[in-house]
Amino acid sequence: MKNLNFTYTKYLVIPFLAVLFFSCEEKDFGLVLNVDNEYTFTISDDGVYEESKYITREEIMEQINREDVSNIDDVNIESIAIKIVPKEGNLASKVNIGGSLVDMNNQSTALYASREVAFDDYKDFTPLTSLERAGILLLTEKVKGYINATDDASLSITTFGTSVPEGERIELDVIVRVRLTVKYTESLNVPNFMGNE
Repeated sequence: MKNLNFTYTKYLVIPFLAVLFFSCEEKDFGLVLNVDNEYTFTISDDGVYEESKYITREEIMEQINREDVSNIDDVNIESIAIKIVPKEGNLASKVNIGGSLVDMNNQSTALYASREVAFDDYKDFTPLTSLERAGILLLTEKVKGYINATDDASLSITTFGTSVPEGERIELDVIVRVRLTVKYTESLNVPNFMGNE
């Protein structure tokens, strides 16, 4: 009798576990994707510089790397950071640096205010403070337009400034990193006991 009872209990538990783990429901989860885009400006000038790079829809969508973008809820500019790499021949000890966005109509919008920076303070990516609201809003709306396929026009990101001391030879790379956060909803099948929590 003991063997019979054990067998009965075993075959009762197995279907119960199967129901527990294979009875699923679809549940929506809010997720966040961090996307980094880096733009390298090679500067080789006597005292005054201005360099531009294009931000394109193709580049942004490749970084987001999602076939279905219909479930994307929001996009934010999380931070803008810069890294400065002095090169052979550089004579400046610091630079004044500012940033702007220029649209296809040649309309310029400030992105971050000009400030004096020492190279040692920016040898690693360092987030900038005092970002310009108008520039952040323009960039945010541009990325949203890329995602929604309502805008495919490129946008230029420009860095500009002067050497410190004034007139000294500048030989360096300025790398600007724009970090986006993409918020989206993903529907996943989960066991019922998880969905009810």
